[in-house]
Amino acid sequence: MKYFFYTCFGILITGLSLAVAFSFFVPSYIQKKIKSSVRESCDSCYFEAGNVAISVFSPQLWVFHDLRFTGGNPEVSSYDVHIDEVALDVNLRMLWDQHLHIARLHITNPTVTMTEGEKRSEGNREKTLKFKVENIRLTNGTFTYVRNYKGTHALLHMTNVEAKTQIFGNEEDLAGKPLIVNSSLVLEQSGKIDLDIYTYIIPEGPLTVDANIRIKDQDLGKLTSFFRPNAGVILEGKMLSGIGTVKVRGTTLDAAVTSTFKDLRIRVEKEVERSSIEAFFENIGIALDVNKENVSKSAEDRTRKVTITREPEERVVGFILRGLKEAALKVARAD
Repeated sequence: MKYFFYTCFGILITGLSLAVAFSFFVPSYIQKKIKSSVRESCDSCYFEAGNVAISVFSPQLWVFHDLRFTGGNPEVSSYDVHIDEVALDVNLRMLWDQHLHIARLHITNPTVTMTEGEKRSEGNREKTLKFKVENIRLTNGTFTYVRNYKGTHALLHMTNVEAKTQIFGNEEDLAGKPLIVNSSLVLEQSGKIDLDIYTYIIPEGPLTVDANIRIKDQDLGKLTSFFRPNAGVILEGKMLSGIGTVKVRGTTLDAAVTSTFKDLRIRVEKEVERSSIEAFFENIGIALDVNKENVSKSAEDRTRKVTITREPEERVVGFILRGLKEAALKVARAD
């Protein structure tokens, strides 16, 4: 009996020692492995995590706290990401190869700043880390878009960002698979926006994107922080409701917008050079005079459609926003 007790005690001590060693050395190894993979696949990227918690009994369950990730060139395009917590269920083979497979990913309190400069990328010469992520959920995000253009500095803030999608990645077996993203956010601390996007993870043909956006109670004046630095344009009024649909097929975009607004006004600062104003409005071909409200109009009169062509090197997000902007301004001009 005494020997049995000593054996059990020895097994317990050994198990506790292994658990302590596991909880200390494995998270440290994982951080080093991820840093190494990031450096190998992206020369301009940086990764750091405050700590990593891993279950001894379920070693595939990881939780990162205070995670930081940066990369890119501010003169072209860069990003700065800080996340309070990332919980994931991983395939452990990533510890010895360059394939990252995550079965479940939950991101809590991310703060993302994306900066876009004037210069264009000369091409990606960096290695690409192969990855596949399933069941992605993002909670309480904050996103800031910064546009530095011709000496101006414009900001667009999004808060309360919630998003989810089933699968994302760049591994070969995802070619032709659909990517469906459902999200909601608050733009410049006003109103509520719901955004649904349908596209393909790895397109097998021409670019295909379907997007649906719904806006409610948006204070347009809050958007002046973005439009004023770019072109001296000051917006006033409120969008009571808005629905926008976008279909991108290759280099062609069809957009339709139905919106209801009141107290709408667009002003241009006198000190801004005319050339910059013309550059801002040249792709819509309309004057600055708009209807003050359209609450009493029919749905047909509050709807306008446009078809535009993508410019060389124009980014997809900018292309979609341009289509929505043109359709929305046509609504504002509708007689």
